[in-house]
Amino acid sequence: MSLLRTGRFPLYGTAVVVFLLGSLTGCASSPNLGDETSTAQPSTASPTPTPTSTAGDDEVTCAALGDVRTILYNARAAFETDRMSQDELNHWADLASRVLSNTPSADHGSIADAVDAVKEAAPDGQSLLGAFALGAHDPTAELAAACEAAGFAVVMSGFVGG
Repeated sequence: MSLLRTGRFPLYGTAVVVFLLGSLTGCASSPNLGDETSTAQPSTASPTPTPTSTAGDDEVTCAALGDVRTILYNARAAFETDRMSQDELNHWADLASRVLSNTPSADHGSIADAVDAVKEAAPDGQSLLGAFALGAHDPTAELAAACEAAGFAVVMSGFVGG
């Protein structure tokens, strides 16, 4: 399925542009780079500590959880309606697991703790996939609740059927 058909192209395009601009800004703002005649003195002020947890990290984590749940729900639905083989289902489950494990998250806080709990409870895609079987415990439920409590909606889209 192409990026244009999934509706994710603007999201990925924006992420690439932001990354590139951030990279260029970092290079352009390097003081005295290649200027050997500079008389700038080294700073003696201590750097300000950067926060280890940001709302931005939590928002990205919660958005990724929506993507993970979308992948798993639709893969499971396609498998249950004989639209997908077991091998394809396994690959989609692995993809969902990679998306979750590659998502940056804050270092501490309720969302970070819930991410750690999901990764511990479901270290592979197959464990995550089991959550979308009838009557199974959903290892992503605690993370979804933490996201909702922090004010970040977890959006899941079902599109298999019809």
